[in-house]
Amino acid sequence: LGCLAIRLALATARAAGDMAADGDELSEFVAANEDLEFKEDGSGKVVAKSTGHEMPPRLDAIKAYVNGAKYRKAREWYSYDFSKYEPHIVRHDKQEKFLKCLVTGATLPMQPAKVERHFNSKRFQELLKEKDELLKKKDAKKKARSAKVTERSNPNRKAKAKKLRAASQTNASNPTEGAGDQAKKKRPLRSPEAKVKPKGKPKVGSKRKKPAA
Repeated sequence: LGCLAIRLALATARAAGDMAADGDELSEFVAANEDLEFKEDGSGKVVAKSTGHEMPPRLDAIKAYVNGAKYRKAREWYSYDFSKYEPHIVRHDKQEKFLKCLVTGATLPMQPAKVERHFNSKRFQELLKEKDELLKKKDAKKKARSAKVTERSNPNRKAKAKKLRAASQTNASNPTEGAGDQAKKKRPLRSPEAKVKPKGKPKVGSKRKKPAA
């Protein structure tokens, strides 16, 4: 019994030493990885920030998860900037790990290569061009409608525009007629037989010549 107790004590001490060494390495590993952190509840568990996955405080288990294909794929999703495809490709409103294309209506997985391929596809680019042209036509109609409303609300501007149009039509019908000819037409002509009235009144007391007999 004495020998068995000694062996158990040695094994316990060796395990405690290994756990202490493993704990130091674990702390250094978590501190070196910006995506890992210890839980604050005192359990010693380690959490991956990007995925929310919780792991026991064992260095071998944490290394296996971090080096796994599932974690690398998830890290690629969360680190990639999918916002550069907005507003045409946005996050799916119902499926968390998918994106939605507002141009084609397709549902896309959050995989950078697949999203890039869809964005550069011929079908996407053609539909996007049609969508832009339709928006331009709608904007042009909206501006024309707004201009009509403004013209109706300002009658003075409308009357002035009408006069300008009439004047331009008149000038177009008489291109050789100048401003001087128009002024002459407006000026009244004087009759050659019209008598010229003397200027001023005759002075009082002035002698008038008598007619000869």
